[in-house]
Amino acid sequence: MKKLTFYCGIAVLLAVTTVFMCVPQAQADGGGAPSAWAAEGVERAKALGFVPLHLQSDYTKAATRAEFCALAVTIYEDLLNESILERKYFSDTDDVNVQKMGGLGVVSGVGDDEFLPDGTITREQAAAILTRLMRELGVPLSDNPPAFSDNDDISQWARAAVGQVQAAGIMGGTGNNMFSPNANYTVEQSIITLKKVYDLAFVRIWRETDMLNEYAERVIELVNIERAKEGLGPLVTYDLLHAAAILRATECEVRFSHTRPDYRPWYTVFSELGISNRGRGENLGMGYMTPESAVIGWMNSPEHRPNIMNPKVSRTGVGVHEGVDGKLYWAQLFID
Repeated sequence: MKKLTFYCGIAVLLAVTTVFMCVPQAQADGGGAPSAWAAEGVERAKALGFVPLHLQSDYTKAATRAEFCALAVTIYEDLLNESILERKYFSDTDDVNVQKMGGLGVVSGVGDDEFLPDGTITREQAAAILTRLMRELGVPLSDNPPAFSDNDDISQWARAAVGQVQAAGIMGGTGNNMFSPNANYTVEQSIITLKKVYDLAFVRIWRETDMLNEYAERVIELVNIERAKEGLGPLVTYDLLHAAAILRATECEVRFSHTRPDYRPWYTVFSELGISNRGRGENLGMGYMTPESAVIGWMNSPEHRPNIMNPKVSRTGVGVHEGVDGKLYWAQLFID
């Protein structure tokens, strides 16, 4: 299949993606170049073919509903290596991307069989579309109530979606713990967050097997048993941290080190996947064939045990990668 060929080897595209947990509020009055915070991520998304030509300018302007659909279709069809055949037709547009997203049930109209394709998309509308897109990609987001100071301003129909994208790390706030649900969503913000959708879905669709995913879950279970023995609370799984750990485990086949294959420190993976917390620790393992042996090895190591027993950490992610030589590479990341 296309994806398995395209991602063969260790040159994982996740490693060259810059995304941000909290996407800054941008002015919606246009501008030729992306903002400084988005420039690297946008350029890499362009290089990977995720940005249609008509969206490769005016990055800071407010995105339209049709433009958001164009980005979403590109991500969906590239991930699944298939064209969307379903169509939903609206009376005010013949845009095929709108029809495709409507056919999947990712977007709906505004009433009277209209879609309002040139209308600007708001942040809460983007959140709702993103949750439906993840569902159609086979990676539904977990329910979680939003935790913003302006929760009351979020429309009731969008509140669950806002909580889901916040918990998954796909969308953050606009500053001062505000979500600003009715603010316009810009082209560059749309590119960055849809690339984050791609990252999360890619990990689930192409990098995880059932066995390796079960191994990762078992590691967390065993680590929490060890923490309980010392009176420490359990670590909670965090999806983006899980994605980061899979990336680090995959990189370890190329360079088994806390220095990444491109010689950057291990914790740079956090900024790439939009994880805002500072890195508290990374445990790596190579050659362990079971979760039990991996955790025993870490617990017997004076360098690795302190990460597991750190009372300041509360969230974790585990990645297990099978190398071409059949060896298993393990990575566990910890944040507060």
